[in-house]
Amino acid sequence: MKMNPLFLIVIALATAGCGRRAIEVDHPFYLMFIEHPQDVALFRCPNEPGVGCAIDGLPGPFVAEAGANKRYIVVAQTPSSDGEGPTSYYYFERVPEETSGWGKNPERIVGPLDEREFTAAKAHLGLPEFTVRP
Repeated sequence: MKMNPLFLIVIALATAGCGRRAIEVDHPFYLMFIEHPQDVALFRCPNEPGVGCAIDGLPGPFVAEAGANKRYIVVAQTPSSDGEGPTSYYYFERVPEETSGWGKNPERIVGPLDEREFTAAKAHLGLPEFTVRP
C-alpha cells in the first residue's frame, strides 16, 4: 500500500506539537488518537511523540493492538472501537531509515490479512506478539 507523500506531510504538520496521548510500540512507532479516543492509528515519530509524526497509511480508523520486534511491526485493526466486525492484520519489515529519510526506502505494508493468513505469516516469518493496546 502506497501513501501519497503530500497526505503524509499534511498529517505530520497537523499532528506536530498536538500533545496527543502516545503509547510507544517501539520507537519511532507509537499508537496515538486521531480525533476521538476510539480513533487510534499507528504513527512514526522520529524525534518524539507528537513532533513531526507521520500516520501509518492503514485503512480504517481503529488499531486494536500492535507489537514489534527488531525486524517487524504488526498491527491488528478492527472496523470500530467496540471490536464489532472482522479483525484485519497487517505487518511490515522495519527499515534502517525509520528514524530519518524513510521516504527513499519506505516500508511495504502487507495486509489486510485474515486471522488464518496472519497466523501463517507469523509462523513463517517470526512476527512479534501483540503487546500494546490503546
